[in-house]
Amino acid sequence: MKFRHTKTLQRHHQENHKGETLGPIHRHQDPLPCPHCGEEFSSKALLKDHLRTHSSRVHCSRCDKTFSTKSNLLVHQRIHTGERPYLCPQCGKSFSLAGSLKLHLRIHAGEKPYCCTYCDKRFTSKSHCNLHLRIHTGEKPYQCPDCGRCFADGNVLKNHRRTHTGEKPFQCRLCDKAFAQLSSLKKHQETHRQTLPVSVPRLPNPYLPPNQHVPYPYPSQIQW
Repeated sequence: MKFRHTKTLQRHHQENHKGETLGPIHRHQDPLPCPHCGEEFSSKALLKDHLRTHSSRVHCSRCDKTFSTKSNLLVHQRIHTGERPYLCPQCGKSFSLAGSLKLHLRIHAGEKPYCCTYCDKRFTSKSHCNLHLRIHTGEKPYQCPDCGRCFADGNVLKNHRRTHTGEKPFQCRLCDKAFAQLSSLKKHQETHRQTLPVSVPRLPNPYLPPNQHVPYPYPSQIQW
């Protein structure tokens, strides 16, 4: 068998050929180490691809977070813009991620393929099932590096860390006021709804293609 990395070969040998002596490792050339992390590669092309993970990072102009690809950046920026381009065809609820819509559709289908091994409660996603399991096990694997507090849910830790960093990624599109929590933004948006006139023209969902616009009465059902 051939392996791209020496470490992979050594791990394979330990797991599958215990007690046998590992012979000489044949390479076409000496391994090429990454100058940043030390990982070794068998060709310049593989090393070049790997180096992109260190150097070719794109930055979010709103919060200075960095991402390895532009597509990941665009998905992240939906936190700031509120864009939800994936629309449920059954109830009209919109989502920022295609995977979130896929999980949501299981609610309509009644599909719950993941089962708790302690209480037989069922879930639409494996991540929700794993999170529920921590109620039984008491596991809290996510620790805040700032204060040491532990959490069962990684998203709860992410929200908690904003109390230390002061980050406010959720921005109101009507007045540009920003909030650390999505729930705070939604509560704030209610103040705009209360001050808007009762009779407002019906507006299309701004994130759908023109041929898929579904009008809704604004402000009572506006997609924020």
